[in-house]
Amino acid sequence: MVLSGQRSDALVLFGATGDLAHKKIFPAIYHLERRGALGIPVVGVASSAWSADQLRDHASSSIASKELLDP
Repeated sequence: MVLSGQRSDALVLFGATGDLAHKKIFPAIYHLERRGALGIPVVGVASSAWSADQLRDHASSSIASKELLDP
């Protein structure tokens, strides 16, 4: 049973520290969020022992390399 207004969706990104995530997936997630079309939490999963800060830096550099970040 789903209660009205409550959702349990999430986007789980396996391989969050990998090349595909860096080149394609992080920019795509950024675009979805900018358009207001994401609306769910994103969970990154990887076998690399990175800290949350390292993963954030990886995602930020991915988006910045595509020149997508707002000034």
